[in-house]
Amino acid sequence: MIVKYFELKKIKLENINLILLFGKNNGLQKDIINQLVDEKSKISYYEEKDILEKQNNFLENLMNKSLFDEKNTIIIRRTTDKIVKIVEEIDQKKIEDMIIITSDVLEKRSKLRSLFEKDKRLICIPVYPDNNQTLSILCSNFFKKKKNINIASKYKSNCRKM
Repeated sequence: MIVKYFELKKIKLENINLILLFGKNNGLQKDIINQLVDEKSKISYYEEKDILEKQNNFLENLMNKSLFDEKNTIIIRRTTDKIVKIVEEIDQKKIEDMIIITSDVLEKRSKLRSLFEKDKRLICIPVYPDNNQTLSILCSNFFKKKKNINIASKYKSNCRKM
């Protein structure tokens, strides 16, 4: 299922544990990961090449749940279509840990992207580079949070001096 990053707060994520973030906007990917990860969660980072080399060890570690950790979050970085079979296996095993998969740009015909777009239990979030509209929204939200900053008055005072 495709979800826009600003719609993420509207979705209940209790039953969803596989999330794909793809696109060139690494800053937005980091923001979304920070939004998704619980503060009490233990975070583990993996690279796709390491998982492919030691596939059995990775899957065994996923299946072995620690008694002391409440939640685990696994972040798999720099993924490609090579990891599709592992993702399908993880999805079939109903693992409780949240798994966030990050990737650079994925083409429309990408197997990984297609898997996440078609399955209702998986979330796919595209993160494209910022344009003028998204930058103005970010600035507007920033200034709304910081209520004591008034841009117009500072700009007017500088114009009068000229």
